[in-house]
Amino acid sequence: MSAPVLVPACRTGVSRVPASAGFDELSRLLELGRDALAPATARMAGEVADVLAGGGKLFVRGNGGSAAYAQHMVAELVGRFLIPGRRGLPAIALCACAATLTARSNDIGYEDALARDVLALGRSEDVILTFSMSGATANQLAAFYAAESVGLRRLALLAATAGRCARSASGRSSCPRI
Repeated sequence: MSAPVLVPACRTGVSRVPASAGFDELSRLLELGRDALAPATARMAGEVADVLAGGGKLFVRGNGGSAAYAQHMVAELVGRFLIPGRRGLPAIALCACAATLTARSNDIGYEDALARDVLALGRSEDVILTFSMSGATANQLAAFYAAESVGLRRLALLAATAGRCARSASGRSSCPRI
């Protein structure tokens, strides 16, 4: 039997651990996530599919790492995501246009920056999806309230502790505490 592969110690002095321990933990987390998230996530995917099939658009948003998730999701939908020849789907990452986002943030304030896109582009046949750990930042809530004011469905993928965003979402899936 070969020796275990070790993850190198970092400069802070953290000891080496077998790399397989990380994979074991990931496997455990994926199992928990599948059981906790699959039903609600499938319902939300169905809602998004219905909106897109009906000619609506998907707005996706997040802050920080969640913004990266939003942009990746939109790239897959506008791209082909495993289906050669599939037409691009109408999806917009509200956090992706740096010029628009930073201009509004500088001139108006960041709290309202994402809501402006929703008010400018959103229609009642559209849906907004937010990725969030807190579900309580001012810009997330403003975007959700703006979406509600123009009649968009509001969906959220949240951490277990997510607050007001969860209460204003028409559909949500929350990660369990681990």
